[in-house]
Amino acid sequence: MFARLAILTLLADGCGVRPAPVPTPLERPLPRVALQALDGRLQPLPELLGGRAALVSLWAPWCESCVAELPSLMRLAERAKANGGAVVSVAVGESTRPVAEFLAAQGAARTAIYQFVDERFRFADALGEKRVPTTLVVDRRGRVVFAGAALDERALAALRTVLQ
Repeated sequence: MFARLAILTLLADGCGVRPAPVPTPLERPLPRVALQALDGRLQPLPELLGGRAALVSLWAPWCESCVAELPSLMRLAERAKANGGAVVSVAVGESTRPVAEFLAAQGAARTAIYQFVDERFRFADALGEKRVPTTLVVDRRGRVVFAGAALDERALAALRTVLQ
């Protein structure tokens, strides 16, 4: 059996065709690290979500692709909220005041997005995520079921699934 699978794999590789990877669910719990809201209060994300599905975006104001997806996140936040979900932005490696000023200048200060900072990378480290942007989808049980880079169709499909 193993030999047959190895031969099929070699033949497929030789033809330029690769077998589709088998998706494995992440299903890891959302860390209980307290994040700092822009108003200064500390909030663990699982308690904030309270059984709601969510898209979580880790970003930084200096990251061009992060800034480029901000308008999409603002629109998505309204739709997610209407469907019982949430969109959360977490500015990593940044302090509250500059992030608040940046978001105000972008017109994102008063949106349906929950906005936090992770100045010392505690949340990002607990997730094992070192890059920005990072997009996570969290199910209603508070488990990360999708992790990717920028907001894309795969992330949106995962969010649709957990909102159902």
